[in-house]
Amino acid sequence: MQDESTLRISFRPVHALTSSSEVEITFPRGKDNSFKIKDSDPTCTLIAPFKNAVEKPRSCVLNNYVLTIRNPFGNQALSEGSVIEFGIGGVTNPLSVQDIGKFRV
Repeated sequence: MQDESTLRISFRPVHALTSSSEVEITFPRGKDNSFKIKDSDPTCTLIAPFKNAVEKPRSCVLNNYVLTIRNPFGNQALSEGSVIEFGIGGVTNPLSVQDIGKFRV
């Protein structure tokens, strides 16, 4: 607990995403505000859907627990239903094992 780690988030969009899309993820703060993300320089990597590739999105900005990932897929577009998975580095785990709330993508 309270260790820094990389959080993996995966989802399936219900609409196709263009190469210029933005992905916005709202993180919960947790009951005791102990869940934290490095806001000065969060690291974002795209793990899926591209096989055997880990890509860095063009821009990854955190503002008040809202992470905005711009141009996450390079020059490619994705069809609806594709599994998308990001790794978010610089995450500090909560003080205890507990439900910290809901994430919104």
